[in-house]
Amino acid sequence: MISKPYTIPRTAEACFSTEPSAEIRNVWLLLHGYGQLARYFIRHFEPFFTTDTLFVAAEGLSHFYLEGTSGRVGASWMTKHERERDIRDIGAWLDILQQDIAASVHPQVRWNVLAFSQGCAVALRWLYASQLRPAKVVLWGGTLPHDIAMPQQQAWLNRTELHIVNGDQDPFLQNVNLTDIRKVFDGEQIRYTWHTFGGGHQLHEDTIRTLIQD
Repeated sequence: MISKPYTIPRTAEACFSTEPSAEIRNVWLLLHGYGQLARYFIRHFEPFFTTDTLFVAAEGLSHFYLEGTSGRVGASWMTKHERERDIRDIGAWLDILQQDIAASVHPQVRWNVLAFSQGCAVALRWLYASQLRPAKVVLWGGTLPHDIAMPQQQAWLNRTELHIVNGDQDPFLQNVNLTDIRKVFDGEQIRYTWHTFGGGHQLHEDTIRTLIQD
């Protein structure tokens, strides 16, 4: 049996808070978590939409039914199947999106990235290989990529303003003490600002407000 990969044209989707223009001074690139869709993810940021700030939620390239074979649909960034290929495709997709936005907004725009859950490692893998240098990176309810050398990650992360956010009742952290998560960053001498809120594996409006307005 011979398996041959083919590169084909395809369509990806992103949702925008407003039309990109030269009036935009701040851009927030948003990467959702497993099983979410960009059009719903961006709604969490609607209270913070302004004329000079652009929120853009990119959507994962793979879609599936959340339950059974019909009903609600979600998106995923990758699985273990052909994972390296997915990483390359995602990187190309996010490069195209970022470059398209950059062509329309103010040249001195301030770039920021907020990633949730599965989107955290996805965002960092892309950023490590990208020319983009965001002013602020927010990792919410997710982890660092496990397959990239920590010295490389530490060097990159210490060149940005890094924020780590976790809910104190996140079921995905049931067997992990939040203090232990902090020890990983402290042990690697990664500079960050720590945020927690009373809640689970979800976004939290007051914490978003702090991050956006800070």
